[in-house]
Amino acid sequence: MALSYYEKALEIYRKSLPSNHPNLAANYNNIGGLYQSMGNNQMALSYYEKALEIMQRALSNNPPWLAAMYSNMGVTLEELERYDEAVGYAIQAAEIARASLGPDHAETEAYENQVRQLQQSLSLL
Repeated sequence: MALSYYEKALEIYRKSLPSNHPNLAANYNNIGGLYQSMGNNQMALSYYEKALEIMQRALSNNPPWLAAMYSNMGVTLEELERYDEAVGYAIQAAEIARASLGPDHAETEAYENQVRQLQQSLSLL
């Protein structure tokens, strides 16, 4: 049910907002999260990619919440066993968090831990 509401909102946003509006990206990110929670990682990845594409066009700086979008991509790619790609997104998330929140912030540490875990997974392959 939530998915249908997000899809309706997406339809409205597409008609009424510029193609690089952050609210449009947030909606794509939310739909990606719903698909991921339902176990449909391919659809989640598609929506996360679109959200990131929009945000990269919309922003000249990297706000902390952009790190979460990169992290979402990393987690989804990890679940799809695409570890090489997942590490790249996790590294970007950690770099954005480090630059915008500082190296000692809890979110920065969480993203850096994600990088370490993915690198460890890769070393076991």
